[in-house]
Amino acid sequence: MSKVEMSNQRTYRTKKMAGETDRVPELIMLPSTSNYRAALSFKEDGKDFVVPLRQELKIRYDKNTGEFYYDDVELDLLDLDKAREADLTTTDLWPLRVMYSIIGTSLIDQFNNGSLNPKNVIDHSVKVRVAELMGALCSKGNVSKDRAVDLINKLLNYSNVIGIIYEDDKIRNKEWRSFYPMLLWMAIEEKDNTIRFTSPYLNMLLYKVMEESIRVDKKGLPQHKKNGELLFEAHHSYLVKTSISKERNKRAAEIARIVCVLIEEAGDHGVAHITAQSILNRHAELKQAIDSTSDVSNQNKILRRSFVKAWELLHTQTRLEEVYDSIELPGEYDYPTMATLEKSFDFPHKGKKKGNS
Repeated sequence: MSKVEMSNQRTYRTKKMAGETDRVPELIMLPSTSNYRAALSFKEDGKDFVVPLRQELKIRYDKNTGEFYYDDVELDLLDLDKAREADLTTTDLWPLRVMYSIIGTSLIDQFNNGSLNPKNVIDHSVKVRVAELMGALCSKGNVSKDRAVDLINKLLNYSNVIGIIYEDDKIRNKEWRSFYPMLLWMAIEEKDNTIRFTSPYLNMLLYKVMEESIRVDKKGLPQHKKNGELLFEAHHSYLVKTSISKERNKRAAEIARIVCVLIEEAGDHGVAHITAQSILNRHAELKQAIDSTSDVSNQNKILRRSFVKAWELLHTQTRLEEVYDSIELPGEYDYPTMATLEKSFDFPHKGKKKGNS
């Protein structure tokens, strides 16, 4: 997909003219199941991870074969070591998480009634008002045509990002990797100022997370509510505000995400704890930054800037204090150095407040 320009012709960008659109939620849906807690990150952990590919080569879809290709190589046969983009700072994961949340919000009812399957999920598209998306992803300022073009072109860059999901073949008792494009196509409608996009990877990731979360009985059969809807185990965390996607310190924002998922995973009465080294191991871009310099003072500066801001974001860009009773968060000066990476950060609380179960 090539970069776009928008016409200078005046259009009336109103909600009424845009018709029915999918909403941008105020909270980000972060997968919290054990197999997908690292979802939408660069960390090769669990059942999926994200890989940015070199920008000079493009992914294409062959309608005749139904296969995706990258530089004329079938996507599933791709040599990742040769094709991946080495510099992880070129790919901002937060807009992808917002897009995932838009998709999840649009499909949740269909998941509940059990009407979705992989075939009708993978092609699912969403339609969003440009102004609403800009409000979620862009720093404060006028909603101008130039800024809209910049945002759209940023989204188009995700056409060279893929997601990899490990899938089980229960019959052959094997596991294989499936490669999915992050952004298959995107249409911009100037008439009503909307964007419509399809993401095979985000669609399938959502399906896999929800499928894994279906509650089953002793016979392995899905359980249902009295109204016929499926029963699910906890599958997503809703602790992080969508506005965190505008945060410039992406390393700090990623630490905040890791901590929120960890706290949710520990449960209502558990105490989450994690060492700085473990955070580093789960944070591929921060680890890359640390490994790129041998100067300990520079490494310590990177750690300080990342962790100090992360602790601030836990207060301002998450609902931790709103959801968890008396939760204790690290102080401003409680950050690690290269000499104290085994330092453990604990997040004790008295359980979830009433109404937040």
